[in-house]
Amino acid sequence: MPLSTMLNGEYGAENICMGVPCMVGASGLIKVVELPLTEEENKILAEKVASLDATYKALELK
Repeated sequence: MPLSTMLNGEYGAENICMGVPCMVGASGLIKVVELPLTEEENKILAEKVASLDATYKALELK
């Protein structure tokens, strides 16, 4: 199930919230599911993480 959650190293992202595949149980998040990505997908994801990080910094949330 896609879920926006704090990433702590998953998909190479640190201290940032993004929508990623997750396992969810009755008590909430069980774990982030890291799917294998192609080089192109990894590049796009890294660009999105950098964009979110810049936005957080601009808003002084980081």
